[in-house]
Amino acid sequence: MKKNIFIAILFSIVTLVSFSSCESDDDYIVRSGLYCDFLATSNNKGFFSSNGGGSYSFRDLPDLGYGDIIGMEYRGTSLTITGDIREGDVIRDLYISVQGVGEFLYASDIKVYEDFEKIIFNTSNDPEFYNFMNDAMYKFYRDGRINIVVDGYVTNRQGTSISNVEMEIYLDSSLDVTIRR
Repeated sequence: MKKNIFIAILFSIVTLVSFSSCESDDDYIVRSGLYCDFLATSNNKGFFSSNGGGSYSFRDLPDLGYGDIIGMEYRGTSLTITGDIREGDVIRDLYISVQGVGEFLYASDIKVYEDFEKIIFNTSNDPEFYNFMNDAMYKFYRDGRINIVVDGYVTNRQGTSISNVEMEIYLDSSLDVTIRR
């Protein structure tokens, strides 16, 4: 009798272990990111705005759909400003706005030291920028879309507005995306 109980318990344990190992987990994590590029031209007051006009795409996962994303962890963002900016120009009151998150004054004055300079900032050395972009990426994860506006003014060092300056602005956010296929 005891031998039969022992065999029944052993059989039950083997059966449970066998079925639990048959489970398939199709979730996996991919390092990707949200890449936004904006083009804007300053008006006669020096004001420029992306006004939501930009492209938003997941790098490395071109066929990724909103329903495929089941988790996301924000890693950081780089902000790149370039274009027809010249030595002596100053980019003033550079704001990043995300509908549903708010506005972030990135910098009140960014001096341009050479023609067509490529100015790069990173969240790794700016905790406030990191927190703002983390909130923006969480909104993107939650809603499946995001509207980012980047705006500011271009002036000379004396504060006189400069019109018709073509600006190129890039936001590149690194994400670990958990997807299900």
